[in-house]
Amino acid sequence: MQWWGPANSLEFIDKPDALTIRVTSIRRTGDLLWPAGCLVAALATYYYGAPAGWPVSLVAMAALLCAGWFNTSVVELQVTRQYLLARSIRNWINKEVKIQWSEVRALEYRIGGEYQSRGLYARKSFWSAPCLMPQLKKEEAHQVIEAIIRKFPGLVLADGASLSR
Repeated sequence: MQWWGPANSLEFIDKPDALTIRVTSIRRTGDLLWPAGCLVAALATYYYGAPAGWPVSLVAMAALLCAGWFNTSVVELQVTRQYLLARSIRNWINKEVKIQWSEVRALEYRIGGEYQSRGLYARKSFWSAPCLMPQLKKEEAHQVIEAIIRKFPGLVLADGASLSR
């Protein structure tokens, strides 16, 4: 187990007619510093006579942060010449998105927003861009795009252009 480092592990599985990219979240020991800090703060507030409710709320926050550490996720993106199929497998939630290449205008990294995660997106139009691989960093998203370009050179998108970085 590592203290710091990448939050994701990328695995590229090359098949004759498809490319599968698997992203697995990594449990890092350093991520437990926030829950530990909340517990220390809860003990300190309890010891120094903080207002009622503060220690309990800090312990609850620490429990939620620890639960997030145990919740790992695996996202698989299967790419063929016809479609993209993204499967998100979490402890409690499974999600699947299938998009035909004829609908995709670009593959791009987005930083996310208020209700969106950062990661790899398939832009279908100005307003529509489903997230294929959430929680990827910019470098990881570009690695995925480059692997797709290498596997399927000259892949034609919705507007007739070829896939590029």
